[in-house]
Amino acid sequence: MGFTFIAWGLVFVLLSFKIQEVDILPDIVGYILIFIGLSKIEHYHSNFRKAKMLSVVFIVLSLIGMFQIRWTNPDGVFIAGGVLLGLVFLMLQLCLFYFIFIGMEEGSRNRGLIELSTLARRRWTQYFLFTVLIFISMLIIWMAPILLGSAVAFIGFILSIVLTYLMVTVCMRAEREWSSMNR
Repeated sequence: MGFTFIAWGLVFVLLSFKIQEVDILPDIVGYILIFIGLSKIEHYHSNFRKAKMLSVVFIVLSLIGMFQIRWTNPDGVFIAGGVLLGLVFLMLQLCLFYFIFIGMEEGSRNRGLIELSTLARRRWTQYFLFTVLIFISMLIIWMAPILLGSAVAFIGFILSIVLTYLMVTVCMRAEREWSSMNR
């Protein structure tokens, strides 16, 4: 199927580990894996086709991002365009994951896999809430960076690992359960 590719793509996209400014899990690899996975399952649900189109957008954006365009002026003050671009990127990523997990939910329900369907919906909801929480935490860090910055960043990092694990496991389960029905 394609859910295993999507699961590995999520690991690259949602986790960021850098060693001396070199990302060991580059987003572009993740989006390419997601694209490959969606190419294999796009005929099962229209949301997978929509997600596949968005994954192409993210491949291009990641390629551009590899050139590390800095959105700050020499004094280190954020330029409004950088914040706006970040919000657009966030909204597009929410759409991408919405299409993947709601496609998985509806496709599972159509196959009679009710528990998997419920789990896919739950993972989408958790990702959405996590994204809202990260946005709020960024506002908190912006208002009180010295007092709360490290603690909020650490909690966000731990939550991102847990959420990535939960999202990957539902993709792997979908791979198993959908594949067993196709035999």
